[in-house]
Amino acid sequence: MNRLRNDRVIVDLAQGEDKTKDNFNQTKSGLFIEKDAKRDAFLTKGIVTHVGHEVNSQDISVDMVVYVKKFQGERLSPEDELYMFASRDIVGND
Repeated sequence: MNRLRNDRVIVDLAQGEDKTKDNFNQTKSGLFIEKDAKRDAFLTKGIVTHVGHEVNSQDISVDMVVYVKKFQGERLSPEDELYMFASRDIVGND
């Protein structure tokens, strides 16, 4: 895919996952619970791979870490964690 049209953004949600043991607290019973479970329950972190030609490059650019609500995107293939979002669905970035 060389060019993405309109205000669409493709985000790789697999690259944004940072699920290491350091991100979890262990309870007395041995269970691991995420340190920031509130944010992860609604927002998912991902890395932008493609940006449409109508998106302002100062707002969203390739390789930028962004936060999205996974259910608002369209999954592009069953093998990958690539999702397509409208630029207005990008909640924030790092």
